[in-house]
Amino acid sequence: MSGRLQMRRRDERGSALIMAMGVMITVLTVGTGLLRLATQEYKSTGRIGKEAQALGLAEAGVEWGLNQLNGDASFTGTASAVSMGAGSFTCSVGASGSDKTITGVGTVAGVTKSVRVVLKVATAAVSFPEGALVANGTITLSGSPHTITVPNTTHVASMRANGDINYGGNPTTDGPVASHGTVVHPNWMTSGGYNFPYGFTNGAPAITFPNAAGKDAQAAAWKAMALSGPTTAPPVNQGWNYFDGQWHNWTGTNLFYPSLSGPRYISGTVNLSNSTIVYFDGPPGSIVYIDGDMIFGGNTNIYSSCIVVVSGRIQMGNTCNYHLLAPATPAQVAVVSLAKSETAISMAGAANNENRGVFWAMNGGITVAAGAQFQGSLVAGGNPSSDPTATAPFVNGNIVASGNAEFKYPAGQNLTNTVINTAASYTIDSYQQL
Repeated sequence: MSGRLQMRRRDERGSALIMAMGVMITVLTVGTGLLRLATQEYKSTGRIGKEAQALGLAEAGVEWGLNQLNGDASFTGTASAVSMGAGSFTCSVGASGSDKTITGVGTVAGVTKSVRVVLKVATAAVSFPEGALVANGTITLSGSPHTITVPNTTHVASMRANGDINYGGNPTTDGPVASHGTVVHPNWMTSGGYNFPYGFTNGAPAITFPNAAGKDAQAAAWKAMALSGPTTAPPVNQGWNYFDGQWHNWTGTNLFYPSLSGPRYISGTVNLSNSTIVYFDGPPGSIVYIDGDMIFGGNTNIYSSCIVVVSGRIQMGNTCNYHLLAPATPAQVAVVSLAKSETAISMAGAANNENRGVFWAMNGGITVAAGAQFQGSLVAGGNPSSDPTATAPFVNGNIVASGNAEFKYPAGQNLTNTVINTAASYTIDSYQQL
């Protein structure tokens, strides 16, 4: 009895051991599986974290590139990776038609993410007061120049200047005359009389012009927009020089109806004469950038719907005309000179009233002589030494009109609603993860 009991107990102990081992094997198997799953989960979570970090760095690259581009329109991207946090980013600037793109690439521990945005140029109006003649410096009249409002049911063809307005000869003004300085005139001219039928004001509020830093940024943006245009060779027998994929130094004489579309970059001087007729075609706001002087002589006619930006001087001779093509209107900028000169824009001769638009000497002055006629606004911005962001040569921005020059001012001109940008300003239009 005792032996059988002992054997039975030994059998029970053996069964318990086998069961315990089975349980241990099961637990070990489950534990190993759970450990493998946890490891995979940890690795997956780690990669997701790195991808999120890399995406954030790619977007930081885009924002960094946008800030650089708004300060320098010629910026093309990072020269090398920029370190930030646990990783780094790069950015590159490309073109999408007349728009720009920025591609940002972020990298964290070998994990890379990329994004791309398309940018638009933000347009903003420069705020000039109403006026046929607007100057940062002085306005000087001699002979019998006069302003006329079109139609003449209202009388807003005014003159405004931050300096003095000097009346000589027998000029007339079909609108108010306002000087931040003094309206200087002979004693026989009186406010409310023939020469000042709508009065004049001394010590008027100063006109605010864009500063040099803003103008430089805008000029760079205009140039970049023009450089984004086509580089195909120009037509033959039209006086062009074409090399290095660019149009250079155009000398045109007795040409009829050559046409170029904006945006377009031209390196060097454009010199047109002898009854040449030219079209600058494109949607309003598109840029034709001439990196030199623009000289018109001998009955030249320009038909344009573009903004023509000239890095040098603009000289318009006898019977030269600048026409605006629909849908452009005189309230849109027609021509801009960037030259730092008191004769940045000069008009002479018997040009007719098809000279239209806003002619802006951004950093200089304007002279108008003899029987030149104009419809729109002449704005002389100058490059005054009082501007802390300006560099020499310094130019007051004067307007000098003589002879029997005539300035016709559209009643609905409204210089506060032109297409002039005051700075290079790009904004994000669309976003894409690559």
